[in-house]
Amino acid sequence: MKHPYVIIKKCRQKDGDISLRFLACMITSNAKKATWPYTIALNSEEGGMKKKSYVLCFQTIEINDNELGKYVGEISASRIEDVIMVTQNCENNNSKAYNQD
Repeated sequence: MKHPYVIIKKCRQKDGDISLRFLACMITSNAKKATWPYTIALNSEEGGMKKKSYVLCFQTIEINDNELGKYVGEISASRIEDVIMVTQNCENNNSKAYNQD
């Protein structure tokens, strides 16, 4: 993984799969993305980031434990709850179906 990620939950393993799987949100330091919806700002040093960064809660990925890179730090449990809440809100808003007129 080239980008840092926040791991938000452990996923169910697939049948016969011995590796662990996790749901994660991408982190970026690109300040232009700060105003995007479903984004949470992290202060510099928070989560081991060297500068102010942003969790892109709309950009989730499921990854295996063997795909994880170097551990850089952690954010508080309350911040993880914020990320999970925003991620779920994003999923709920993007899963609506509409009829085409």
